[in-house]
Amino acid sequence: MPIKTLYLAGPDVFYPNAAEMGRQKQALCQSLGLVGLFPLDNEVSGLQGRDLSHRIYQGNLDFMRHADAIIANITPFRGPGMDPGTAFEVGFFAALQKPIFLYSNRAALYEHRVLAASAANGFSPRDEQGYLIESFGLADNLMIIEAAALPVECPPSDRPDTDQETFQRLLQRILAYPKTLNDTLLP
Repeated sequence: MPIKTLYLAGPDVFYPNAAEMGRQKQALCQSLGLVGLFPLDNEVSGLQGRDLSHRIYQGNLDFMRHADAIIANITPFRGPGMDPGTAFEVGFFAALQKPIFLYSNRAALYEHRVLAASAANGFSPRDEQGYLIESFGLADNLMIIEAAALPVECPPSDRPDTDQETFQRLLQRILAYPKTLNDTLLP
């Protein structure tokens, strides 16, 4: 099945200019003949608290079931790792056996970011609490990275969180991705 519709996941929905970022990403997708589904496009009004939370969750699940693939922004958010909601969405796509495409606006490896966040405890394989740090030379947790259909797109040096250049490069790679999937391409 050719990839036409992408679920646009990431912490972008929390940024002050979230709606604008979503429209920019959708326009970039459209310019390449793709449709981008941005989570903020779920029309929700008149709800609050848990009712609102549940409606957003259900709307995002509907978007993900409809999409052919996910393009997830795994730029670290509120810590050294990716946004936990985005991690859930990547896992959801893995369970659906749909292609997963990842990008980050950070050049540093996950283990280096964790070490830096843990008061730079040297080359210890453990953080300041004594917990083991994954040291596989990956952009984030191995369960996320290994689910990806292509290697993670990362810049040679850090980019601003809201920068779209890395996203654009990954879109170009997705266009070159095989038009039909077979068992050897699935994670």
